[in-house]
Amino acid sequence: MAQSYGEEINTRMGERRAARNARDEQQGMVIVKAQQDLQKLVQRMYECLHNKVYDEGDKSMLKTLRPIIDLRSLALKVKQKGAAHVLALDGEQFTKDSKQLATNIVDVPDSGIRIQFREFIRRLERHVAQLNEEELCSIKLIKVSLEPERKLYVDIEMVMHVICVAAASMSVESVIESMVSIYENRNNKLRPISEERAVLEMNIACNGPELTHADSIIQESMTEYWKNSGKRKTGDWHFVRKSQNIRDFAVSKVVDRMSSAKPNLPFMT
Repeated sequence: MAQSYGEEINTRMGERRAARNARDEQQGMVIVKAQQDLQKLVQRMYECLHNKVYDEGDKSMLKTLRPIIDLRSLALKVKQKGAAHVLALDGEQFTKDSKQLATNIVDVPDSGIRIQFREFIRRLERHVAQLNEEELCSIKLIKVSLEPERKLYVDIEMVMHVICVAAASMSVESVIESMVSIYENRNNKLRPISEERAVLEMNIACNGPELTHADSIIQESMTEYWKNSGKRKTGDWHFVRKSQNIRDFAVSKVVDRMSSAKPNLPFMT
């Protein structure tokens, strides 16, 4: 009897072990199959991108663009080897790539471009001297160079122009066109605004939510405005009506008029 009971326990343990092994084996097969499918997908994407998307001209353009907009790598070289060393190695190539990328400076003498590039490298060296390697970012370095307050772009306009052209060329063209349309809708001959105002409105338009989903931000902005406005500075909204010749509407003058109009047919009342 005891022997039968022990055999039964061993049998149950063996069944559980076998079931667990089968489950682990099945999971392992699923993982292997997923890895194989991912490898096939990556290989297919590589072949499509290599053979069907980028031609030789595109590859040549990308090869030209990357060194120009990769300011992080340039800053690292400047920190490690110094401005003079980087200028001696990269100055001529930058001049060549600049004229290939920005056709409006083709007639500019090479010496003029190299002079501005030398000044750009010196300013870059001074700016990144106190930054750690983790703090270096190409996008941030471009933004810093274009900030109106710092005016780091003064006297190196051609270099900054080339970098901006390269940055726009690496982005999706439709995105750039959309941002230009947003800018033109806000700053035009019918509504000329200052550069500071244009930057502020573009920042809100490109980074903020759609107007239909902006209630919470508008409420916070109004509260913040009233905190710094008026004598009380409590954050309570207080509007002053200076004229009593103002009529209230449920919706608007036109909509209220149309809503109050009686229908011509009696059965529509």
